[in-house]
Amino acid sequence: MKFSLIITTLNRDIEFKRMINSLLESNNIQFIKKVVILDQSEIDIFNTNIEITSRLNKFCELIHSNINKSSLS
Repeated sequence: MKFSLIITTLNRDIEFKRMINSLLESNNIQFIKKVVILDQSEIDIFNTNIEITSRLNKFCELIHSNINKSSLS
């Protein structure tokens, strides 16, 4: 069975990178069908996060959206 993962983040580039790397290094990536990222970060951190998540495209569907409202995380 595959599942979707929803991630929210707010101005966290270092922690976000660590989480994505951990996900990619685990064997659990094979069970993920889709990753939805609701990114409430400032534009420079958002752009960094896009670079970080680009490696996920090889393993699953990826939706990475910039959200202006900062109350989701």
